[in-house]
Amino acid sequence: PHRINYRANVLAMKALGVKAVLATTATGTLRQTLPPGTLLVPDQLLDLTRQRPLTLFEGEDAPVVHIDLTYPFCPELRRRLIHAAQETGIQVVNGGCYVCGEGPRYETAFEVKVLAQLGGDVAGMTAGTEATLFREAEICYAIISVVTNWGAGLSPQPLSHSEVEAVMAEKLPLVAQIFEQVIAGFDFPDCPCQHSLETYGENARAWLRAEISV
Repeated sequence: PHRINYRANVLAMKALGVKAVLATTATGTLRQTLPPGTLLVPDQLLDLTRQRPLTLFEGEDAPVVHIDLTYPFCPELRRRLIHAAQETGIQVVNGGCYVCGEGPRYETAFEVKVLAQLGGDVAGMTAGTEATLFREAEICYAIISVVTNWGAGLSPQPLSHSEVEAVMAEKLPLVAQIFEQVIAGFDFPDCPCQHSLETYGENARAWLRAEISV
């Protein structure tokens, strides 16, 4: 996760005309009430990464953009994910805070304890960076977090990456059903996420277009 070129990926999707992104993430739970196997649609984010791109707008000629990330995951996409889960009879948790760490290591037991006290519900390594950059690109973005393992210190058993892979493989077909339901009825309306640069006029958008065409 720490080696992904998030900026290049987001700019490539912008160049292709992508308007919305649905993603899934493997996460460790920070709470006993969210056991492995839980599907959660987060509505909030705590980004603790420190060595990744913070913005699409890099370089001396880039405009300064202070993006609004009050609701980091697109509310409209989230609403559709929840509705699709209900339609398909798949249980998901509506809302929660995704904590994004740098990786690639898992958290310590103390980190899990502190993150839970801060209000975190699940911990992953990708969605924090993606949420910020997709919002800057005016692309709607929402995720389903698959809880694949207990956070450190919440289980007497040692953490196992094979456990993460096994739970993810078991739950991905359910996630795919929800995504397919959303896509099947996709008549995506105008969304505030698609206007996140509006307060900066055409300057920021023009700079992004130029960056994509390089």
